[in-house]
Formats: sequence, C-alpha cells, structure tokens
Amino acid sequence: MDSLLKSALKIDTVEFVRTVEGGLVNKAAIYHAGGRNVFVKTNDVSHARQLFESEEESLKTIAATSVVRTPTTFGVYDNLDDGSASLLMECLPDLKPISSSDGWTRLGEIVARIHLHNKQLLQASSTAHVERSHQNKPLNAGKDAPVLQPQKNFGYHVPSFFGSHFRIEPTWKKSWQEYFTENLLNPIYQQILEKFACTELQEQWSILLQHMDYFFKNITITPSILIGDLAAINLGETEGEIVIFDPCCLYGFSEFDLTQALAFDEFQEPFYEAYFKLIPKQERFEERLMLHKLFAYLLCWTYEIEGMEQLAKTELRKITNMLTSV
Repeated sequence: MDSLLKSALKIDTVEFVRTVEGGLVNKAAIYHAGGRNVFVKTNDVSHARQLFESEEESLKTIAATSVVRTPTTFGVYDNLDDGSASLLMECLPDLKPISSSDGWTRLGEIVARIHLHNKQLLQASSTAHVERSHQNKPLNAGKDAPVLQPQKNFGYHVPSFFGSHFRIEPTWKKSWQEYFTENLLNPIYQQILEKFACTELQEQWSILLQHMDYFFKNITITPSILIGDLAAINLGETEGEIVIFDPCCLYGFSEFDLTQALAFDEFQEPFYEAYFKLIPKQERFEERLMLHKLFAYLLCWTYEIEGMEQLAKTELRKITNMLTSV
C-alpha cells in the first residue's frame, strides 16, 4: 500500500496510522501521507475498481448539488501486488455520529434539498429553455465536481452497487414504477432464487407483480438524486458540518431513499419532521414503504444477515394480503 500511495499522491513518505472497523463490504485504513491523513478503502473482488469508480462518481454527484459536504476523492487505483483496488479520499477530521436534535433537523433539510435539486433544475430549464444535450451522458470525470443538468428519466449513467454484489445496470427508464420493478425489485428477487433456491415466494411474488400499478397510480414522481444506502453509519458531523459518504446514487423516487432509515429505525424524529415539511408525503406512502422495505429486506437476505429472511417473507405476505383485500 505504501508504494501505491507514494505513486498516486506523488509523495515520498507514507506512515500507517490505523485500521478502521465497521464496514460490511470493504477494508479501510488511515495513512499519513504528504502531510495529511488519507482514508483508503480496499476490496479484492473481481469488480472492485467498478465498485469504487461508482462510489467516486456518486460522491461527485452529491457534491455538485452544493447542499452537503462529502469527502474529496483522490482517485481509484489498482494494487498490482494482490489484484485488489483502492479508493483514496480525504480523511474527515473528528468525525462523530449525529446525536443532537438540531443535527437530525439539519440532516432532514439537507436530504430534502438534495431530493429537490433535480426538480429545481427542471423548473429552471423549462423557464429558461436551457439546452439539455448533456442528459443521460456521463458526468465530468475530472477532479472538479460536475455541473448537473436536469434529468427527466430514472436511472444512472454508470453502474451502481448496493453492497458488493448487487449491481444496478446503467440504464434509464421513463417511469419509477418501471425502473424500480425491472432494475431493483425483480433482480434482487432473482438473486434470492438463485442463491437460496427459495421457491416458496413465487405465488406471492406473482400477485405482487400483477398489482404494481396500485402503489404508483395518481401520484407525481419527479426524478430525484438519491443518495442510496442512506444509513446512520454513512453520515456524521465534522467541524460543525453534516457530512455524507458511501453513497450509491441514482435518479429515482425520493421516498425510496428513506427506506433504510425507516426499515431499521435508524433516524430520530426531528429528521422526518424537517424532511416532510419540505417534501410532504403523497397518497399511499405507507403502502409504498412496505414495498420499498421488502426490497431492503431481500437485499440484506442476500448477505445472509440474521433475521432478514423472515422479515422479507413476512413483509411480502403483508403486502399480498393487503393487495388481495383492496
């Protein structure tokens, strides 16, 4: 790692500081390099470079909203010694969990503003007749944050990853229902079938797919920049600022970004009060939350996290019972 850091950062001396525990997917460590601390994430899966390039692109997308602080990245590099890849980024000083009511309120406002950013761009472009030639094309891959353009469709321009093995293809769809069903819900269900040979869900799954229109009829869904994996472990406070890291961005339905926090009761009430003040709940919010939670439980089941199989089966049963009674 010393030689990689010296070459990547063009420095002469590197000092290992400590390992960082807590991540489910990557190994992490802090090094003192070139007069500053550098946070290094490493993974040895075959697609590790893609994982980190996607994360770096997501960080740039969020930074481009100018709403919240994200760690600056220094690039993705291959480790020739062992075939792994590493993402180098700013080491955030004195990073602490959000603990105060004010902190949760500020986070709720920040997340809502990120979710509203694309809607504001669309409104501005409609008014000013801004050229949209950038739409559906990759963001600027340079070091500076790109200038985001209004996006009418749902998806993302590079592969996204929830964890290390659930890859979301870089495709675009005109509706969230179509994107969620074809790119998120059905693919994770297929992983369950392939990994665990679980066929007991098939009848209920068929009922769910037949009634997908119910969840999304008569509501307005404008593509929002989703942070992805919006969890307490992936945010904090440093130097008086809220900071967000480990994102998995895509353009989707803002409600979906709240799934992790609501499914696992991770955020405090001031967050939701601030968020829903800016983005009020739409009709059938609770029913869609069941659907989004199902995705979260299925995803965690693929990682064989204790209790997730039962939660997924229970949630699917609740949904199908509800659908057959409406």
